[in-house]
Amino acid sequence: MKKKIFKGMLLISAVTLIVSAVVITLVQYGIFAKDLEKELAAEAEFVGAGVEAMGKDYLEGIDVAADRRITWIDGSGTVIFDTAADTGGMEYHGDREEFLEALDKGVGQAERKSETMSRRAVYYAKLLEDGTV
Repeated sequence: MKKKIFKGMLLISAVTLIVSAVVITLVQYGIFAKDLEKELAAEAEFVGAGVEAMGKDYLEGIDVAADRRITWIDGSGTVIFDTAADTGGMEYHGDREEFLEALDKGVGQAERKSETMSRRAVYYAKLLEDGTV
């Protein structure tokens, strides 16, 4: 009888522990995603202000962290500048979800695999006063 009660309590404890761990992980992931979104928005504001003030010279003069990338795109979707790749060989960006959303709403966001960097990435786009993104 004691063994049966012990096994039942052990099973209930294990299930509770696993469910709690999953819930905590999901909540923390949501908090992290919101923080990342806020950080990207703030960085886009700073970079956008720099580009509007100094243009390409601003982008050429900043040091970008290895896990970050800045791409400047004209209103038609052609890449003007990129911190991680040569713009001459880059594909057309006019059909990108975040680019189209930025043209429509002023800002846009998407998450997908980066073909240039070969990893999953979060993209944030901001429409500048001159019509570039």
